[in-house]
Amino acid sequence: MMNVPAFDLKRNYEMLKDDLKDAVNRVLESQRFILGEEVEGFEREVASYLGVSNALGCASGTDALLLSLMALGIREGDEVITTPILFLQLLVWFPGLGPGPSLSISILQPTT
Repeated sequence: MMNVPAFDLKRNYEMLKDDLKDAVNRVLESQRFILGEEVEGFEREVASYLGVSNALGCASGTDALLLSLMALGIREGDEVITTPILFLQLLVWFPGLGPGPSLSISILQPTT
């Protein structure tokens, strides 16, 4: 049986290595680790790629989840439906939003 890695970024890294190093060096030289020109450029490029007017860079996936839940107005009693392949942070509710919603994990069968 062939072993297929679930998460292998080596090939992508090799293609982007020089650009990534240049971007990291620009951030280190500017000392703008939060916000700054690089983040603004990233947000513009992502928005353009997605065909939307704005995009927001987040510090982590957890921050992205929090901002999404806040934007949707998710509160106590709301149901959040997700896949069985989920990041465990989704199971941790954010205290600033009050009591959490109920979480439903949907398991799809191959025939659905």
